[in-house]
Amino acid sequence: MKQLLYGFVLAVGFLVACGSPVRGGDDWEYWSSFEVSGAIDTGLNFKVKLEPRYNDNCGDHYYTAIDIGLEWKIRDWLVLSPHYLHVDEKKKGDWKVEDRPSLDAVLKWKLVGLSFSDRNRLEYRIKEDKNYFRYSNKLTLKFPTLTGLKIRGCLAEEPFYDFDVGALNKNRLYVGVDFKIVEHIGAGVYYIFESRKKNSEWTNVNIIRTTLKYNF
Repeated sequence: MKQLLYGFVLAVGFLVACGSPVRGGDDWEYWSSFEVSGAIDTGLNFKVKLEPRYNDNCGDHYYTAIDIGLEWKIRDWLVLSPHYLHVDEKKKGDWKVEDRPSLDAVLKWKLVGLSFSDRNRLEYRIKEDKNYFRYSNKLTLKFPTLTGLKIRGCLAEEPFYDFDVGALNKNRLYVGVDFKIVEHIGAGVYYIFESRKKNSEWTNVNIIRTTLKYNF
């Protein structure tokens, strides 16, 4: 019964978050993420992540990011995470470089068996032609773990505010599952519906994202 209820809630979340807009998506992309993390001290972790991305219906490699950071657990309900992201992104056939120091503040709480997190991120985007700040807020809901299968479903939304244009110009809706492969190794599969605003016009893209994490 628990598995049936779990599957029903996750399916409803998928339809509500992503159902109708999927048909309006302009492209499909594939994002992958490979992460290694470990404890430095009590409440302090070190993390390195590599993330390549492919657009044009998942056939063209256009983006690679390397993210290095720390996670500092201040309280059970508060985590601070300074990190540094280096990005190589292909635009109109040319590769552009961006450096992106960021600070995350994550609030966590539980309610009726569900886990919530609210990640507030302020990043300084250092591009080849200009520099500016961007803020994003990712609110995530995680369902209880299915013990036998070691699977945990999640839903999330993440709007972006760009200080360069003084407006919200991007939004992401997530639905997916995390699962444990073996001890210290976990993975995830997600669908993301992303809306992007440029020159007063909104376009949509469908994204499949996979993650692989090793914690030592």
